Amino acid sequence: MKTYRTLLASLLFCSSASVMADTGVFVGVVYDFGAKPEIGFSAKLVSNDEADKAVGVIGLSYFPAAEYKLGADIGVGYTFDNGLVTAGYDVFNKKPQLGLGYMKTEE
Repeated sequence: MKTYRTLLASLLFCSSASVMADTGVFVGVVYDFGAKPEIGFSAKLVSNDEADKAVGVIGLSYFPAAEYKLGADIGVGYTFDNGLVTAGYDVFNKKPQLGLGYMKTEE
């Protein structure tokens, strides 16, 4: 139950941040750390679409070679010109996660 509260709080954070700035969409590759590390593909909502900003992120991931194929993550990131790097936690798989990918940014 605690996991779902954290996920809900993150959703509220991302939606409230969109009042001040436009949200963005991230598409990229993620790496879940742990006893059995996994590489997957992810789509995330980002709290701000401006370049060179710290942001909050929430997303879903797909891991083709993993036992559990889907992941849901929350975290933070930093935008740069048409890209984003993220660090967070996959609440479905209970693993820390790093991500790197494309996001259309505004100057």
